[in-house]
Amino acid sequence: VYSKLQGYTWNLVEFEPELVFKVKCLKENVFEYYEFNIKRKFAKDFLYEEPVINDVIYENEHYRVRYAVLDHKIKIMGYSFEYKDKILLKKEKVESLPLKGKEIGEFKQWLSDENNKGKTFKIGDKEYDYDYLRNEYTYTQKGIKISYITDVIYSPKNKRKIVELVKNSDYLYCEAVFLERDKDQAEKVYHLTTTQTAEIANLANVKNLVVFHFSRRYGKNKDIVLDEVRKYFPNVS
Repeated sequence: VYSKLQGYTWNLVEFEPELVFKVKCLKENVFEYYEFNIKRKFAKDFLYEEPVINDVIYENEHYRVRYAVLDHKIKIMGYSFEYKDKILLKKEKVESLPLKGKEIGEFKQWLSDENNKGKTFKIGDKEYDYDYLRNEYTYTQKGIKISYITDVIYSPKNKRKIVELVKNSDYLYCEAVFLERDKDQAEKVYHLTTTQTAEIANLANVKNLVVFHFSRRYGKNKDIVLDEVRKYFPNVS
């Protein structure tokens, strides 16, 4: 960001409008925060830093994103997107309650917040315990985990970090650049073979494997890649 901003001369810019870019930068296991203000010709101003906790680089109410720094002669990153469990209402049971319109939304929102455990919710003239309402009127839709790995060599360190990151993924999107017969070439250019990708999926207890990034030496015949992966990990596409 800084280099792009410094690619221009800002001497003709009217500085009356407020224009500030705030940038969050990941450095291994630390977040660094910077500010670029047009009134300072986008000079790089350091704000503060904070540690990365549990490898989470982003989180909101719906999902979290974890990462691992991997080796491809340069540092690259693999990612896992972990969707959180959803609390859903049992429609037929909720329809029997004297709740209408936005009251139903408020009811669901209250039940979705586990901080309300031990509290009560008023429906009509009665107060109901959180645990009772949660058990009787909701069910949990388990969130899925989707992981993405590409541009890595099959080294012991990379393997350990990848398996830990993608463990129990519902879907793992992972490169399978070379057939096993071309393993020497894979090592030279820091990529994975079909059997290495399959081994990672097995070690990580992945449910479904989606492979991509095939070497051009195999032309458009991706079936030979899929067939070789399938020998060791059947749920592949």
